[in-house]
Amino acid sequence: MTTFKSPDEHEIYRRRGARNKAVGLCLIGVVSMIFAVTVVKLSAGVDIRGYDHTIETVPGAGQ
Repeated sequence: MTTFKSPDEHEIYRRRGARNKAVGLCLIGVVSMIFAVTVVKLSAGVDIRGYDHTIETVPGAGQ
């Protein structure tokens, strides 16, 4: 008679869980880097208007 192990006890589930945690941490790292770059670029104080796919500074923003 074969005894079945619960999913918590089997080796493949432990490996899969560890891999999922590693991928999750990498994803959090990439999202954090994109957020940090966005915050740094926005905090530079230059107002940019680019609605028509041309970048121009907003008149009077530097005064």
